[in-house]
Amino acid sequence: MSSVKRKRNVLNVKQKLEIFQKLDNGESASPDAGDVLNEGNTISHSAALQSVETLLDYLGQRGFDYGDITAVRKMCVDIQQEMNKEQKQRRIIDFFKAVNVKRKIPSLMLYSIANVMQPVDMAINLVLVCFLLFVIVFIDFGNARDEEPFQCHELYQFNATVNNLRGDFKSPFYDEGEYPNGLWCEYRINAPPGYRLKLTFEDLDVDPSDFCGQDSLIIYSGEKEEIISTVCGKDKPMPIITDPGVNKLHFLFRTDNMAAGRGFHLRYEAGTDFAYCEGGLRECGNKKCFDPAAHKCNGVDDCGDGTDEEDCNLPLATSECGDPPITPDTVFGGRSPDRIIGGQEVIPGSWPWQVSLQNRYSTFSHSCGGSLINAQWVVTAAHCFKGNPYASNWRIHLGKHHKYKTDPQEQIRYGERLIIYPDLTGDNIQGVIDFRHDIALIKLNAPVQFNDVVRPACLPSLGWTLPTGTLCYATGWGETRGTGFNHALKQTDVSMMPKSNCSYEEDVQICVKNRVGFQSTCHGDSGGPLSCKLGGKWFVMGATSFGTMSNFMHGLCAMPEQRTVFMKMSNNVDWIEKMIQMYS
Repeated sequence: MSSVKRKRNVLNVKQKLEIFQKLDNGESASPDAGDVLNEGNTISHSAALQSVETLLDYLGQRGFDYGDITAVRKMCVDIQQEMNKEQKQRRIIDFFKAVNVKRKIPSLMLYSIANVMQPVDMAINLVLVCFLLFVIVFIDFGNARDEEPFQCHELYQFNATVNNLRGDFKSPFYDEGEYPNGLWCEYRINAPPGYRLKLTFEDLDVDPSDFCGQDSLIIYSGEKEEIISTVCGKDKPMPIITDPGVNKLHFLFRTDNMAAGRGFHLRYEAGTDFAYCEGGLRECGNKKCFDPAAHKCNGVDDCGDGTDEEDCNLPLATSECGDPPITPDTVFGGRSPDRIIGGQEVIPGSWPWQVSLQNRYSTFSHSCGGSLINAQWVVTAAHCFKGNPYASNWRIHLGKHHKYKTDPQEQIRYGERLIIYPDLTGDNIQGVIDFRHDIALIKLNAPVQFNDVVRPACLPSLGWTLPTGTLCYATGWGETRGTGFNHALKQTDVSMMPKSNCSYEEDVQICVKNRVGFQSTCHGDSGGPLSCKLGGKWFVMGATSFGTMSNFMHGLCAMPEQRTVFMKMSNNVDWIEKMIQMYS
């Protein structure tokens, strides 16, 4: 930062509010308004807070709705990754200059951002900056609402007839390259009685989010309007065929006020004799097809989800545990460690035992993490299954790095058996989650195929205990709360805490704390591995269970003195081995 002393030029609340209103009405403001960013005014912490209050007053006068925090959070850029305060400030200013050009946000909004970067208390400072990012986006929403938005004023209906059984349709402005914000568009396809419908995705580019909860295309089937698919992202789904007797499809395309994509291009066809697989081919769980004579139990995952390798009783492949071909970045690669909340994006494939547990029937539905411990078993946390206790409802992703797209060596399996400590399955799991024994095992429908990014972790020996201060790593795709890289697997380093500094039960749990602060595991990281390198091998010493100031269903994460409690793996090794032997 320059050592030149800058003049103190602080506008009071009333003056700033007047400037906001003038700029918003297209009027010119005072010279102070044009110079504040260039001058880099240094103000007190209380004045920075006053800037926030001014923005709130301004938004209140405009009648803004603060409900859509989920959408706004995506705009909270990762300012923590830079090495020093000057880089942080420059990153924020450059970001908002770019946004201002694209969205025509009143330029004085940059004033508060520049000012808030000045306080010495960087921890509170980051919270203020993140909050201001939210505010700017709400103002952007308001500017967008001042323009006449594109609306879907009617239901778009397509009738397949006996003489014209095929057709296609696209999302609004698909040919122009980007759909508008704030859409609520409905489409219907009707086929003649006795016909079924086949839907094929020619193209899909819809801004992704968890469970496609923001921009999405929802597909309903039949008179009962049952949801059969909700899609977003760029991976084209397999064709959809309605059940026999179902000749209607209903579509809802909804978009938020954030990022956008091309949209979708769909083709439909009506017929009486549709099948996913023909000519003696058999259907995979993912609707692909395989030749049972050539591919069943051949040791190769031809389906891509292990369906063709189910119930084969072949010997399990083995791989050396805890020895990743791609070395994890445990020295931060020269990058800042104080940027999972906080943490850093991992080197792709460097934690090859990490898995993502997702709802089998939902898109981008990451719910918990887990650890691969052999070719067909994953260990995770029991509380992940409190609301969904059936193995077949779970889809397990291995070799995954990106949250919202398929990676080149990614493998998918389904749950075949779910076991909660001590030996609970199915309906017996409901309401019987014991955080003293927060451990579960999932048997995969078929063995995985080991490669550079899919390998097992080592299990510790019974009774192993790590000394206070031992450094380990937690990984996951959970909440990042504005700290960036929510699209990718992240890691954070943690150290063992003594009983005197943490409330936990030593015989069944491990307590850790991040050495930097303001970073920890959070919602969505539950069940993920605590990986510790001992004697040249990586051991999974725990599974994420809960935070000491909250839990992983609700509450705060990454607070300054927060500890994270992991299920203690070395206390459960004998149970793990017993269950695997019993159900293999």
